[in-house]
Amino acid sequence: MRRRELICVLASTLAFFTSFFMIIPIVPKYIERLGASEFVIGLVVGAFGITSITSRPFIGEHVDRRGTRLVMFFGAVISAFASATYPWIENVVFIALVRIVHGVGLGAFTTAALTWIAKMAPDEKKGAARGGYGTVVMVAMAIGPSLGGVVYDVFGFKAAFSLAFLIGLFSALLALHVGERYVVLRSFGIKGAFKELLASKPVMFSALGVVLLTSGYSSLTSFFPIFSERYGLCGLDVGLFFTIYALANIAIRVPAGKTADKFGEKVIAVPSSLLAAMSLLGISIVREKLSFHILAAFFGLGFGALYVSLLTFALRFSPKDTRGIVTATLTASFDLGLVLGSAALGALAELYSFEVMYAVASAALFSCALLTLISMGSPRTSATQVHA
Repeated sequence: MRRRELICVLASTLAFFTSFFMIIPIVPKYIERLGASEFVIGLVVGAFGITSITSRPFIGEHVDRRGTRLVMFFGAVISAFASATYPWIENVVFIALVRIVHGVGLGAFTTAALTWIAKMAPDEKKGAARGGYGTVVMVAMAIGPSLGGVVYDVFGFKAAFSLAFLIGLFSALLALHVGERYVVLRSFGIKGAFKELLASKPVMFSALGVVLLTSGYSSLTSFFPIFSERYGLCGLDVGLFFTIYALANIAIRVPAGKTADKFGEKVIAVPSSLLAAMSLLGISIVREKLSFHILAAFFGLGFGALYVSLLTFALRFSPKDTRGIVTATLTASFDLGLVLGSAALGALAELYSFEVMYAVASAALFSCALLTLISMGSPRTSATQVHA
């Protein structure tokens, strides 16, 4: 990988996700102030996943054939303007429409950036390379929510969304400097590629694991800013919760990737699933600010290690010329989990309580632990077998 190309991709990614994560603690509160119920909040917050899911496979095919630069650029521009639009809308339906447009930008940018990383990294370093990319994303998450929370506490909604817009535009400018490399693809097209992927058990198991993981994660992104207000957490406190979560992710991603490369993904996936599950269960029980922040660290460790292991497992058994579509499929699974989780957990919160909702969210992660235990086979096999 050329150093300049890698720096451009990572810098653009850092700016993109700083902008995106800035509004995580703000959007649910903004929707709540418009009078929406917990179920509606879950639907609207997760609405971006609809277009992100439907667009990613086609974006992945386009990236495989034509490169990443313009896809990253337009994804960043769309996301930036979506962020600027939120505070000027006071209708929940129109907020949902903006979230849907925002999903197109997210799907385009992340698919292009992740595909660039997947194609440039050698097989024996793939876990570490994806771990490094994930570290950049988590640095943005360490910065974004706290920055958004502070700006919201001091200046209000419009200032926070406007700053997210400016940072998003900066990401778009950086994306224009990303270098391109092309690979020769088999001529089976997108339908043939997906037919091949459907026959790949590692890809399908990984996709299901990502859905379960992000279904649990959606309980935090969609509802923790509202849930935590009951126990006296302000915007900065919520931002700090996500910052601690992100710092734990940063600490574990590269070591988890290297361990998966050496010993196999199963060694990482099973215990990290259990750790993430216990963390969500703990959130349903504790009431103190310090306890919430400790659980954020545990969940960050579990989430980061599990996500790296699932993605590495799928890519390790995939042909090089389908990795753009594999990446698109798994990142679409990420969004599918957020959509399904936000809607289902929002309904549970409205019918019962947030405490019940978090207990159910933890069950998704316990299920993921069982899935990885069954599907990933022996550590030696997953560590050594690579699909050229």
